[in-house]
Amino acid sequence: MKKILMILLLLAMTVGCENTALTNVEELTIYTLNDLHGDILDSDQSLSRIGQFLMSEKQSNSNSLILAAGDMFQGTAISNITRGNVVVEMMNKIGFDAMTIGNHEFDWGTDVIVGLKDGVGVDADFPLIAANIFEKATDEPVTWADPYTITTRGDVKIGIIGLIGEGLETSIAPSMIQDYYFKEELPLIEYYASLLRTEKQCDIVIVSVHGNTQSKNQQIANLSGNQQIDAVINAHTHSSYAEIYRGSDMIPMPVIQASSHGKKIGKIILSLDDSNQVYKASADLLTVSESLSFESLDLNAIVDRYNQQINLITSEVLGEAGIRLANADGAIWAADALRLATNTDVAIINTGGIISNAFPILQGEIVTVGHIWKIMPFDNIVKTVDMTVEDFIYSYYKTSCRLSSNAVIYSQIMTLNEIELDSTDIISVATIDYLFDNTNYRYLEGTNQMNTEIMFRDLLIDNLRTLCKDGDKWYGNAQ
Repeated sequence: MKKILMILLLLAMTVGCENTALTNVEELTIYTLNDLHGDILDSDQSLSRIGQFLMSEKQSNSNSLILAAGDMFQGTAISNITRGNVVVEMMNKIGFDAMTIGNHEFDWGTDVIVGLKDGVGVDADFPLIAANIFEKATDEPVTWADPYTITTRGDVKIGIIGLIGEGLETSIAPSMIQDYYFKEELPLIEYYASLLRTEKQCDIVIVSVHGNTQSKNQQIANLSGNQQIDAVINAHTHSSYAEIYRGSDMIPMPVIQASSHGKKIGKIILSLDDSNQVYKASADLLTVSESLSFESLDLNAIVDRYNQQINLITSEVLGEAGIRLANADGAIWAADALRLATNTDVAIINTGGIISNAFPILQGEIVTVGHIWKIMPFDNIVKTVDMTVEDFIYSYYKTSCRLSSNAVIYSQIMTLNEIELDSTDIISVATIDYLFDNTNYRYLEGTNQMNTEIMFRDLLIDNLRTLCKDGDKWYGNAQ
């Protein structure tokens, strides 16, 4: 009898071990999204459609991950007015596994980033990662971002390192970045890859960078041993590429960037051997369209709830386009509106501040407040200054800018209202804080500096509202 009982006990223990054994993963699938910029409503490329696809894929394949590579919130009225909460709720529902912090996550101040993990209001269920954001005062990593996160799929342990592109401080309003700097990427990739593989016993290490690492990809692919990197995700430049790099050991390392505004989804497949090491890999870009999937009723319900809060603001009709307006037309109009509102000699704005995806605006199209939020999503403040022509020309050539239509700069010579100016002449200038506060330019060296405390976007809304108040159409002009 004792012998029988012992056999039964051993059988029970064996069954128990089989039930708790980790699944052997042969393939790991990684889906990526980057630079969404709050663009959740486009009928063909809505986050509801993307989300339904990703949720279905994750449900059918438990060995999959969903990663975001930054700049997910800033860019549309529904997202900006809610400070990204609508996007965060949708990402939570979809089941994102991690998000790298991008430069536009700084646009509303680091308090908003901290608020995504403070247990108050809407919190992110996914880690916010960035290993190279350091405080200037302490030279220590910030406490409101994790350098990496670890997750598991079956018997595979996966480490994900987050980074923001070095040098992207210049893509952030100076007032928002003054306390921080971004360390070089490659040494931190080496350090954290080694830590994840040794101390944390990770089998796979992925690098997610809000930046373009194409100049470093071969160096990253050449890393081996405990510093081996299995896949790299890029963002920021809104480019589309899916590539395979190989180091000296010829192990494939996929590198991917999936466009922007939800146009594409990145898909990486890593094939693993019995030791959970990559021996084969692929990288593809999936185009988001009506054929991708149906929209999600649950995700649409989140959008509808937020839309009820903001429709009274964004649905206001400002006017009708009298002609087809391209991005260049919108930029000139914005600069002219800035000059006229401030009664200055010239206005200057950065070309990236007027969003190309908001155009074209077609002839006969009704233009609403929501359109202007899409054209100018950033919370830039208008500032004015008196400065020499020489300093103004110097500042103009330091970055890609658009002047008000009354000004021309060519070969270090400035013409204003068709009159050539001397380099020592003093002119009054209107611009936005993104340019004004940057010490790479010379606006801060001028006199009579004034912070109008007027939001540039509000100025544009008022201009178009006035322009079309009597039923006149908008032809890309300002008044």
